[in-house]
Amino acid sequence: MRLALRSWQPLATLALIGACASAAALLGCAPERGAALPRNVLLITLDTTRADALGAYGRNPSVTPVLDELASESVRFAEAQSVAPLTLPAHASMLTGLVPPRHTLRDNGLWPLPDEARSLAELASDRGLATAAFVSSSVLDRSFGLAAGFATYEQPARAARTTTSNFGERSASETARSASKWLRQLPSEQRFFAWVHFFDPHVPYAPPEAFLQAAGGDAYLGEVAFVDNGVGELLATLRARGLLDDTLVIVTADHGEALGEHGEPTHGVFCYQSTLHVPLFVRYPDGFGAGSSVREPVSLVDLAPTIAEALDLPLGGETDGRSLFRVDAPAARGVYFECYAGFLDYGWSPLAGWRDTLGKYIASPTPEWFDLDADPRELRNLLPAREGQRVHFERALGELATRPALQRAAPLALDAELAAELAALGYASSGVPVDDLPSPLARVELPSPAERTAELHAFLQATAYLDQRAYRDAVPLLEAITSENPRNAAALDRLGFALMQLERFDEARQVLERRLGMPQRRSETHYNLATCFEHLGSIEAALTHLRAALALDPNSLAAREALARLKPRQ
Repeated sequence: MRLALRSWQPLATLALIGACASAAALLGCAPERGAALPRNVLLITLDTTRADALGAYGRNPSVTPVLDELASESVRFAEAQSVAPLTLPAHASMLTGLVPPRHTLRDNGLWPLPDEARSLAELASDRGLATAAFVSSSVLDRSFGLAAGFATYEQPARAARTTTSNFGERSASETARSASKWLRQLPSEQRFFAWVHFFDPHVPYAPPEAFLQAAGGDAYLGEVAFVDNGVGELLATLRARGLLDDTLVIVTADHGEALGEHGEPTHGVFCYQSTLHVPLFVRYPDGFGAGSSVREPVSLVDLAPTIAEALDLPLGGETDGRSLFRVDAPAARGVYFECYAGFLDYGWSPLAGWRDTLGKYIASPTPEWFDLDADPRELRNLLPAREGQRVHFERALGELATRPALQRAAPLALDAELAAELAALGYASSGVPVDDLPSPLARVELPSPAERTAELHAFLQATAYLDQRAYRDAVPLLEAITSENPRNAAALDRLGFALMQLERFDEARQVLERRLGMPQRRSETHYNLATCFEHLGSIEAALTHLRAALALDPNSLAAREALARLKPRQ
C-alpha cells in the first residue's frame, strides 16, 4: 500500500497513537495486528456520486466541507472501483463480498438477493450487534433482499400509485434525521453496525435553493452539497453521544454519474470511469493512516471482508473481496466490473470488464482497452493496435466466470393456479424466468451499448417527458424506439405507461402484452396491464395481473390496494 501524505495535515485532535500508526504505514511497516478493534461500524453510501464531485478528490471549489474533513482524518482510496453502475447490484456486493455474477443481482428491480447469501447484517446480528439500515430510495426496497439481518430497515414510503418514472425517495435531511434518532436512542453500551444511504444526487437533480446557490447553480453538485450536510448531521450525533471514538466510519458511493461523458447523460449503461470510479475513505477511531492516500485499485466488493474483520465477524466462504482493514492493498490485483442493464432492459449486449496493472478492458462486441494512467478519460482505445492484450484480460474474466454462484431467487413465484390463469390469458411464456445470462465472454449477436447512444438519448428524453407528464410528447419517441428495436423492454414499459395516461387503454394493453412476452419481467408491467383491463371492463384479467404483480413485488402498495378495490366487483 503506497500511502502518501495529502496536502493537508491530520487534525490536531487526533490521538498520538493515530499519528504513530499513520507514520508506520507511511514508512511501509506492517501495522500492529493486535490493535483494538472498533466497537461499531457506520457505512455511509452516497448514491450516484462521482469521486471528483468531492473536494477530497480534486473538486475546486469544493461543495463538500464535511466529507472533505472526514477524508482528511481517514485512509483515502484514490482508485476505488464500483462493480456495476447500478444501485442494487453495487450495494449487494458491498454487503456480501461477492461480485454480481455470484450474488446474481445484475440489474435493479428484477429479483431479490438469494436467501443463501450471508450478508454483513446477518453476521452482525448473530453476534449481538444492533443492526439498522436507513435507505433513501425504493430501488433498495426490502423486497430485493438487502434487509436480511437488519433489525431496523427504514425506507421511503411506498406510493399508492406512481405517475412518473422516478423511484420513490426521501431527502438527505429526512434520512439523516431518522438515522440520528436511532443513534440517540441506542444504549451506550450496545455495539452496532449501521448503514445509511443517501440518494439525492440521482436524477432528477432538485437540490434545495441554498445548496444550489452554494454549488454555483450546478444542480448535480447542489445535490452532492445537500448530502454533505446530511452526513454532517450524522457525524454530529456520533460526536454528541461519544460514539465517534469507538466507530469505524466508511464512506463510499455505489457508482458515479457520467454527466455527458462518452455520450452518457446519467449512468447504468456504459462502463467508463465516470460511472465506475467512486470515492472511498475509511476513518479509524484511533487515527490509523489519517491523511494518507492509497493508489492501488480496490473494489466495492472489498467492503464486506473489511467490515467483517473490523467487527470480528465470520464472513466465511469464498468471497471475491479482500479485507483492507489496517493492511496493504494488493498491488498486483485485478478488479471486476459489469453492466447487464443494456442486455436486460434495452436489448443490447452486456458489458463486463477487468482492471489491473495492465490497464482496463471492457468486453463487448466492440471491445476496448485503456491505459488509465496515460488516458484517464478513456478517449483512446488501444486494442485495435495491440490485440494480443485481450488474452490476459479474457483469462481473468474466464476464471471469474468459473466461480460458483448463489442459487438465484425466482423472479416471479407463480403458484400453479396463477400460472394457469396467465396461460389461459395467453401469457404462457410469462412464467419462464431469465435462466442463463450470457457470461462475461459470451459472443452475443446484439449491438454494443456504445453503438446505441442515439437510442439512449431518445429514451432518456422520453423518460424526461414522462416525468413532466408530457405524455403526448413521449409517445412518438417511444414508438420510434420500439419500432427500430423491438427488444427494448424498458421502452415498451414506458410506452404502455404513457398510452395509459392518455386513456388509450387498448393500445397500451397491446404494447404491454408485447413487453410481457420477454423473460425479464417487472411488477409494474403486470400492474399496468391490470389497469388497462380494468378500464376495458375485463375485471377477471385485471385481478390475475394484480396477483402476478404482487407475486413479483409483495410490497407493492399500488397492486395491493387495487386488488382490494376490485375484488368486491367480482
